[in-house]
Amino acid sequence: MQLRIVFSIALLVCPAALVAQLSVPKVGVARYADRTVRSVNGLEANLLVDSQILSSADAASFSDAGGLISTAGRIQLLTTQGSVAGEFNSTESSPVLNIDGALTTAIAWLPSRRSLVYWNGNAFLETEVNGAEIPGEVTSVQAATPALARLLANDARGNVFQASVSLQTGSVLSLALLPGIQGPAFQQYGFIVSRGSNGLEIQTPNGPVRALPLSAPSITFERMSSEWVHISSPATHQDWALHLTSKALQLSILPMPETSLPGGSQLRHDQEVAK
Repeated sequence: MQLRIVFSIALLVCPAALVAQLSVPKVGVARYADRTVRSVNGLEANLLVDSQILSSADAASFSDAGGLISTAGRIQLLTTQGSVAGEFNSTESSPVLNIDGALTTAIAWLPSRRSLVYWNGNAFLETEVNGAEIPGEVTSVQAATPALARLLANDARGNVFQASVSLQTGSVLSLALLPGIQGPAFQQYGFIVSRGSNGLEIQTPNGPVRALPLSAPSITFERMSSEWVHISSPATHQDWALHLTSKALQLSILPMPETSLPGGSQLRHDQEVAK
């Protein structure tokens, strides 16, 4: 009896410790097909999608340090608190966005202008690229260094090329065909993710290809956080979350949000697709 009383008092005195134990890990932020942007929390294969809409966007990319969204041709750089650190009026309906670390990794490809827009820590700068040297459609972009961008593009046959571009001059410094990879493709640090004959194919930095089961006629990629990628199929209206690091490689079904559930979030025990 005395033990029960002491335990009850401890919970009353230290509620913060209990809340910390019960807190749900943050996975990232995903933009759904209806353009709604929502927080995703939970664990691999057991994800929660917040019913609260954070924003509405035509394109989005998020890291652990901030986010990049484009709405009606205006690109905004967001802090983790939700404030706007910078804006750029691109007039672009379908930009390719990426931010994978600090705010200075925020970068965008504007296909109609064949230019790169990047954040230098104080403002957005635009560099026109010699687009004639980059074949087909750009599907992924990264700020590899403060002076260098890395792009993935696929031609009409689906062949994927990797280009390195100077952010100062816009010159294409290198262009290489990536054999065995079919577009569209997405770059996650040293990994390259694409759809292949065996499902989702991931080329690791040291060369070997890993395959995860995924059945969809077409897929798109957007970054959810520094370690998570949102994969969606416009044709089948399915969504997945890919956890991809040097130590983790897992694909989980991402549930659709249900605003009708109480508490502002949805819990669904999704099957573990791959590990």
